[in-house]
Amino acid sequence: MAGSLLLLAVLTLCTVVSCLLTDCGFVIPRMRRISLFEDVKLSDGSTIRVVQSSWLDTATVYYHGQGGCYVNTAPVRESSERQIKKPATLMFKPDLVIVRNQVRGPTPASDKRNVLYGLMMAGIPAVNTLESTYLDLERPLMYNELRKIESAVGHDAFPVIPQNFYSSSNQMVIPPPMPAVIKVSHAHAGMGKIRVHNPEGFQDMSTVIALHSDYCTAETYIPSEYGIRVQKIGDSYRVLKKVFTGSGWKSHFGGADLQEIPLTNRYKRWADLCAHAYGGLDLLAVDALHGKDGKDWILELNTTAIGVQPKDWTQDSLAVRKVAIERLEAIYIAKTHASATEAARAAAIATTSGKPSDEEVVAAEIAKHAARRAEAKQRDESKKQTQHASKSKSSPNVNANDNGGGIPWRSILDAGLILVFLYVCAVVTVLLARSK
Repeated sequence: MAGSLLLLAVLTLCTVVSCLLTDCGFVIPRMRRISLFEDVKLSDGSTIRVVQSSWLDTATVYYHGQGGCYVNTAPVRESSERQIKKPATLMFKPDLVIVRNQVRGPTPASDKRNVLYGLMMAGIPAVNTLESTYLDLERPLMYNELRKIESAVGHDAFPVIPQNFYSSSNQMVIPPPMPAVIKVSHAHAGMGKIRVHNPEGFQDMSTVIALHSDYCTAETYIPSEYGIRVQKIGDSYRVLKKVFTGSGWKSHFGGADLQEIPLTNRYKRWADLCAHAYGGLDLLAVDALHGKDGKDWILELNTTAIGVQPKDWTQDSLAVRKVAIERLEAIYIAKTHASATEAARAAAIATTSGKPSDEEVVAAEIAKHAARRAEAKQRDESKKQTQHASKSKSSPNVNANDNGGGIPWRSILDAGLILVFLYVCAVVTVLLARSK
C-alpha cells in the first residue's frame, strides 16, 4: 500500500563553518539535499519525505515495544509543506538515515555518538550502515580494515602505509623511520597531526600526549608529488588528483588544487576492495599519496565523510539518491511484496482440493511421527507410575514416628528408658547391700 517513507539526512557536523557548508553544497540554494527527492516515488507509489539535519541539533530516544526510535531535531530544512525554522524542532520516526559526515568532531562538544547509539539500538537502516559509521570513527579500526585487505591481495596490489600504534605516551619508545607523522586519537581533516623530524622530536611529542589519555599512531612521512582520492558512490566512481599549492605539508591547511583524472583499473580495484570493509560500504573514498619515488601509498579509508565538489554536486548527489532509493525498495517494498506473495501462496495451498502437494505430504508425515513419539512417551510414563505404585504396596508399613530419614526420636526415647531402668536397679542393689 502506498504511503510516505521518512528519510533523515544527517549531513553536517558543524553548521557554523561556512566553508564546510559551501563545499558540501548546503549554502548554495540549488544544492539543497531535499530537492533531490522532490517528486520521487517508489515502485509502489510511496513518496519520500526528507529531513535535513545536523548531528549537533539532533537527539534520539528508543522505547522498547512502544513505537521504536524517535528523532528530535532542529532541521536545516525539511521537505514537507510545513516550513521549519530554527529554533523550532521536529519529532519523527525515520525509515532510513543518510549519513554524510562524522558524528564525532575533534572536541568533546562535537561528540554526538550518543545520538548514533540510539539509532543503532533501534536498528534503523542507513547509508552507510550505522555500524560502519561507528567503527570508522577510530583510526586503529579503520587501519585494521585496510591491513586485512592488504594481507588478502598483497602489498603491490594494495599498498598500505606502515603504521605504528601506541596506546599511551608510556609506549612511545620505538619510533618509526624518520621523519614521521604522529596522528593523535580519532581526529580527522588534518586535526591532531604533527610532523617530527628526529627521535628527539618524537620523544618531545610523547610529553604532550601524556597530558591526556589518548592513543596515537605514527607513520613515516612520505615526500609526495600529489595526493589521490578514489571515490565510490554506489556504482559511480571518481578519481581526484590533489596537487598541493600551499607552503604547508597538510593539504587541509596549506591548500590544494583538486583535478579529476581518469579511473584506472588499479584505482577501481582499490575502491572495490574497500567496498567490502565493515561488512559493506555504499559510499567511500580511499586517500593515498603518490610519492616522489613513484610509489603509491594508501593512507586511510573514509566512509560517510566524503565531501563532494561543487561542480560535481549534482552528479554525485544523484548517485547518493540512487543508493538511498534502492535501499528503501529493498527494505520496505520488496519485503512487503514477499510477505504478500507468501500469504497468497499459503491461502492457495489451504484452498486446493484433490491430491495434496509435496509440502502437505511432508508436513503430514512429520505430524504422524510426532504423534507416535508423544504416544510412546505417554505409555512409558504410565508404565513407570504403575511400577512405582506396586512397589509402594509391597513395602513394609512405615512407623508413624518415622519422619523419612530425620532424627529417630522413638529410638532415642527407648534408649533413655532403658538407661533409667538400669540406674534404678543399681540404686536398689546398693540400698539392699547397706541394709544387710
